Amino acid sequence: MVALRVQGRVFFWFELHEVIVGGEGEARSDDFIDLDAADRVPLYRQIVDAVWERVVSGDLETGRRLPTVRQYAIDLGVHPNTVVRAYQELELLGVVERRGGNGTVVSIGEADKERLDRGMRLEQICQDAVERARTLGFSIDDVLDTLTELRRSRTPRSQ
Repeated sequence: MVALRVQGRVFFWFELHEVIVGGEGEARSDDFIDLDAADRVPLYRQIVDAVWERVVSGDLETGRRLPTVRQYAIDLGVHPNTVVRAYQELELLGVVERRGGNGTVVSIGEADKERLDRGMRLEQICQDAVERARTLGFSIDDVLDTLTELRRSRTPRSQ
């Protein structure tokens, strides 16, 4: 693994071991992931986002095996619990599944990809809105109150 620091950001270049997974495909032999320890986004979430982007882009197809927790942690230079949490989040999202003894594999179909991608985009929009509101001195409760009012004012009333 090679680490490169540019303007406070750390870039990791690492090679993954190629693995054949029951004829379903092999892991990509190399990857590039950008983790920023100074970012407010937790490292596990940065890993989730990076894996998700690779799934959506088609770099990681259904049936592809992800690196073991230990190997990914070593390659990324993070604690194994960080990778465990990222894999758990990906599993909760329905992006991966654990196959006892066969590791963690991508298990999302095209329809699920689109649905989850829309959800993640909406989450990012919300995070951006909350962050902008905070810079202006508003709390998340202020944002929620405003959204509730917007919903009330724009929802047609039944007669």
